[in-house]
Amino acid sequence: FKEYKRKHVYKNQGLVWERIERIEKIPYAGLVYDFTVNHPDHNFVANNFVVSNCGVRLLKSNHTEKEIKARLENLATEIQKEIPSGLGKGRQIKLSINQINKILEGGVPELVKQGYGEEEDIENCEEKGKMEQADASCVSERAKNRGRNQVGTLGSGNHFCEIQKVEEIFDEKVAKSFGLFKDQVVVMIHSGSRGLGHQNCTDYLRVVMQALPRYGIRLPDRELACVPFNSPEGQRFFKAMCAACNYAWANRHMMAFYIKKVWKKILGEKENLRLLYDVAHNIAKIEEHEVNGEKMKLIVHRKGATRAFPPGHPEIPEKYRGVGQPVLIPGSMGTASYVLAGTEKSKEAW
Repeated sequence: FKEYKRKHVYKNQGLVWERIERIEKIPYAGLVYDFTVNHPDHNFVANNFVVSNCGVRLLKSNHTEKEIKARLENLATEIQKEIPSGLGKGRQIKLSINQINKILEGGVPELVKQGYGEEEDIENCEEKGKMEQADASCVSERAKNRGRNQVGTLGSGNHFCEIQKVEEIFDEKVAKSFGLFKDQVVVMIHSGSRGLGHQNCTDYLRVVMQALPRYGIRLPDRELACVPFNSPEGQRFFKAMCAACNYAWANRHMMAFYIKKVWKKILGEKENLRLLYDVAHNIAKIEEHEVNGEKMKLIVHRKGATRAFPPGHPEIPEKYRGVGQPVLIPGSMGTASYVLAGTEKSKEAW
């Protein structure tokens, strides 16, 4: 690893870039697991800028696949009708700028207050579905306009809404605490802040690029654009990012709301889906952690990584504190997704 750092780390700034050297096909048909890299130096940020709160939400049914197999196709068809998907796709109804501002600053609690969802939807969400530092005034009108008809929509790329079943249980105690059982039907939603978050990123990349000379920052690559966190530009971007995070939680929350409607329509009014957890894997947050025996307030940037707080942590729902935070790992098309739990070892990586 020292040799890798010598070759690829830029000066002493902790920035890394490299290119793919070769792609090889390996004759192997077994399982491959790569959830983390257990090395103290594996702490660099992938992919430069923060795009706000791409994340995963998992809904639980009380049915096995066998019990509702005959209706799965109908469920999938109706969900596809209810949840717009694809690049730039939105809903027919456009929210007002005032409504968007409320979502940007209020997140999931704002929607529950309006009658969309239940109190447990707040409790079972990272940050309780709302970043307190959010400031809608830091988000451009163009970004808000792009988000007016996209609350409750899927988007494109690797995002998905999928009816799944629990194929294998590795830890019965944890599964029971999470309310999971073998062959159970669940619904996973993988999406983010849509066009609003993308525009937010575009807007602040421009701001950051213009501010570079002010802070004496010279870049070897435009993709490494940055400003000090406590600078005026850094603070505005952080508040705008927090607002886009709230939008993303609201987006996944409303998709869940529409999916629950479909569930009742196809399976009956008494049927329901309950939220296991919602967690981001693309976000920057201020958190307190222990570093070398000392508690420190840090900016933790997770890019393609999710937090995994251990048992007893005060920031996870009380009902999960005996086993640790639910960690949701979405699969790619045709591959399995995973539900894990944070352990004491997660204190080393947060």
